[in-house]
Amino acid sequence: MLDYQTAGESHGPAMLAIVTGLPAGLTLDTDSINSELRRRQGGYGRGGRQRIETDVVEFLAGTRQGHTIGSPLAMRIANKDSRMDDAARTPPVTRPRPGHADLAGSIKWLTTDCRETLERASARETAARVAAGSVARLLLRELGIEVFAFVRQIATARTDAGVTPESWRSLRTARDASETYCPDARVTEAQCAAIRQAKVDKDTVGGICEVHVFGCPPGLGSCMDWRLRLDARLAAAVVGIQAFKGVEFGLGFGCAERPGSKVHDPIAFDPSRVGDASLGFTRPSNNAGGLEGG
Repeated sequence: MLDYQTAGESHGPAMLAIVTGLPAGLTLDTDSINSELRRRQGGYGRGGRQRIETDVVEFLAGTRQGHTIGSPLAMRIANKDSRMDDAARTPPVTRPRPGHADLAGSIKWLTTDCRETLERASARETAARVAAGSVARLLLRELGIEVFAFVRQIATARTDAGVTPESWRSLRTARDASETYCPDARVTEAQCAAIRQAKVDKDTVGGICEVHVFGCPPGLGSCMDWRLRLDARLAAAVVGIQAFKGVEFGLGFGCAERPGSKVHDPIAFDPSRVGDASLGFTRPSNNAGGLEGG
């Protein structure tokens, strides 16, 4: 089974990712992985740390001559701002911050120095996750599966852009031209304004991102074992990212406002699509977010 683990602290020597379960022979497109790492560092209003680091992946194990060999793939992303053992530059933190792991971690591990928790809890860890996810994306592309994500909302500035199998590539181009990764230029301006105002107010704002998967074959996941349900595993992966507080699939919590007849996605059959991943089965709506029964 494909899995990954990360290691490293925010101001340690490096962030590490180990991906297991990869098949042998997968070409590792370093440029593609580094491009995703740069995307992680972008975005309007990004923190000062992003201007310090220049994230580049280094392969340590599991690869030969540019492709995987079936063993665990180990990757390293160096931290330029490495000062974990410099007591003068990284003094103890004794005042826990709300909204962070500081207090709970200090109680759990019986320490008066919040730094011993916050260094690992830091969102800097997502650099390793992006590297691991970028490798997974390379594998998905080999299987004809594409993933598209964008920022739907920041503060109250929200785009109503609809995503379809026909439109997602043009939306991706628009997203890549946006400072907030939103495929709507007008909404991008409003989102930037909200971020600027938050800076003036010495505050922060939240947001919503949306992910679409195309070419995914039916039957992934399971309805037999709750631990294998694809929606459960995806939800765990999402809320496991620092600062994420919720996840919806398809209509999500909007289902509470509708009767079942207005929620279920009718099943139709299109003979012209028998040869693709859908086997010819189609839906006129996607309220379930492509996930039924796990």
